[in-house]
Amino acid sequence: MGTTHLDNIKPLQQLISLKDDQPPLYKSSTKDRVTIDILRKKIVLLLISDLDLPSEEFSILDKIYKEAKQNPTKPENQYEVVWLPMVPDVTVPLSEDKKNKFEGIRNNMPWYSLFHPSLLDPAVIKYIKEKWHFNRKPLLVVMDSQGRIVNTNALHMLWTWGSVAFPFTSPKEEALWRDETWRVELLVDVDSIPEPKISNWIADEKYICLYGGEDIDWIRKFTKAVKEVAKQAGIPLEMLYVGKNNPGDK
Repeated sequence: MGTTHLDNIKPLQQLISLKDDQPPLYKSSTKDRVTIDILRKKIVLLLISDLDLPSEEFSILDKIYKEAKQNPTKPENQYEVVWLPMVPDVTVPLSEDKKNKFEGIRNNMPWYSLFHPSLLDPAVIKYIKEKWHFNRKPLLVVMDSQGRIVNTNALHMLWTWGSVAFPFTSPKEEALWRDETWRVELLVDVDSIPEPKISNWIADEKYICLYGGEDIDWIRKFTKAVKEVAKQAGIPLEMLYVGKNNPGDK
């Protein structure tokens, strides 16, 4: 994976097994099985996850990918995504429930997926865990057009900058941070939250406290305490909960 090749086919073939002479990739939009050759000389983002792919990660990548495909001729949109599903033991057939779950996820993805989890060899799964440190949390590993791994997890880059982060390498990330100014928009999609009007808070030069957590009792105590301190100190402070889970659902 650290060697330069003429293209990325050989490294991809090392990752993805070929069985029964059938194409190993699946494109849900066309319901076709396709060969690895479709990825030749392209930057490939390898989405690695188990069958419990968090909806947040999926929805963000789905949005960015679809936007990129609307303008496929732009240089920063010249990449493809492939889902590599990780299951505990590929030598054991999937149960009916897991089979249905896998196919449900695969068939809803707009990018390429392995046709079946068994196309990941046990040795490859071991490599992914040991070298790329996969531990249930999704990874987005970047392989350049010559088959080199240039980033072992670019998910946060896509969340922050979208396709502007192309080609998703570590030097590109460093360059983006050098040119970036810390602002609330880096942490919160302001336009996606109709209420409260965060843009008004910013315009009024208020302090904004971003907080999170899953302990609803702690959140209530924290919110009450911070509001009381801000009131006594005369600080114009607003609070915004940021997290994967809505604490009101607890």
